[in-house]
Amino acid sequence: MFIEAITALSDAAQTANISIETVAHAANISIETIARAANISIETSNISIEVEDALRKFSA
Repeated sequence: MFIEAITALSDAAQTANISIETVAHAANISIETIARAANISIETSNISIEVEDALRKFSA
């Protein structure tokens, strides 16, 4: 839930062509918090891809 909220904030920042710092300030959260959430999201995606690859190899 939190990661989705950060992703939505990031998307909003890009769409509005404003900086992520502005979004963080408006949301009263730190850039470090956004970076940690993004890193968790990337790591989760990588794990998911690895699991999918392993399942594909196993079922082949």
